[in-house]
Amino acid sequence: QKVAFLAHELSHVPQHDTYSDNRYFPPGDLILLRRVREAAAEALATRIAWQLRAAGHPEAWNEKAADRFYGDIARAFAAAHDTLPTPLGELIATRAAFDRWFAMPGRLDLYDRMTADHLRRISGDRMGLVSPRKALTHAFLAGIARLGGGDPLFSTMGRRLTDDYYRGQISVRNAALLECVLESAGARVDPLPPEPIT
Repeated sequence: QKVAFLAHELSHVPQHDTYSDNRYFPPGDLILLRRVREAAAEALATRIAWQLRAAGHPEAWNEKAADRFYGDIARAFAAAHDTLPTPLGELIATRAAFDRWFAMPGRLDLYDRMTADHLRRISGDRMGLVSPRKALTHAFLAGIARLGGGDPLFSTMGRRLTDDYYRGQISVRNAALLECVLESAGARVDPLPPEPIT
């Protein structure tokens, strides 16, 4: 379990400089950014656990596959890899694991709540909420997960990362919380059309 946790957290390290929360993104983009960040880290950690299993160390994989909150991601990886047991199949399986992250409403709800809580905290700091200046694009998000050789994992395969599959399904509770935060900061937020970031 420690190996699986460490693999996930280490996958976040290269993300920090470019893909951390930024108050200049619109709230919906901040929700998408956190989702993609977490899904990418979990997909890469799942891939590492699979590689360890193939090398004769199945413990991390077994922990992931049995996990109540993330086991479906490991199973999605395995099912995709079984259809094409090659290096290319491993990449396809990693993308399948990434996509599967978005399939559990409870996961979305948990991480969306973190984003809403983050917005609530910064709305009360000295600078507060500000007008959005940037908008997420697929090209920007595609660099959030890279393989060992530095190649971006999500640049070509599957849906675009700004697709509604990744962006949608915000719970009623979190939508209401976001609305409350934005309303309370309304006097300080002058909406302007944000510029796409690449």
